[in-house]
Amino acid sequence: MAKEGDLFWSSRLLKGFVLTFVPFHLIGIFLPINILWFTLLWLICAPLAGGISEGIGERSANLLYGLGHRRLLPKQRLEGELDKIRYSKQKKDFDKALRQVNEVLAKEPEFPEALFLKAQILWEGYGYREAAEGYLKKVLGVVKVGEPIHRWALGYHERVIGMKLEL
Repeated sequence: MAKEGDLFWSSRLLKGFVLTFVPFHLIGIFLPINILWFTLLWLICAPLAGGISEGIGERSANLLYGLGHRRLLPKQRLEGELDKIRYSKQKKDFDKALRQVNEVLAKEPEFPEALFLKAQILWEGYGYREAAEGYLKKVLGVVKVGEPIHRWALGYHERVIGMKLEL
């Protein structure tokens, strides 16, 4: 039984051949046999060459631009997980958000964004002030002064928990 791709190419070749030569025969011009063979050969080889060059071009683009079989770094995967946690937190599903953030922290215990999210979840979802403050201090210990997450943790502590954090 013929494959679907084989039928596609054979019907495309036949269509190309017919569209090339039938108009000449309809108006009474009969082409020499060598032109017929050359055109038939071209109709067969052109799609093959196109497929080969397309494959080479696609692989080259993947190599140059990192498309296709690109591997994500572990931090990039964890950042994708953070989006899920933020979504759960936004929907006020704090149990699910806490479970998700604990999974991320099990993989990367000192991931600052996850620590900051856990502090937010503990405070906003459960009202655990001391636990949230502990995670904020951990964030401040992990990141350098001046980084955005450092400023966010200080601001969150001051604004939400209600007191300036002593370092």
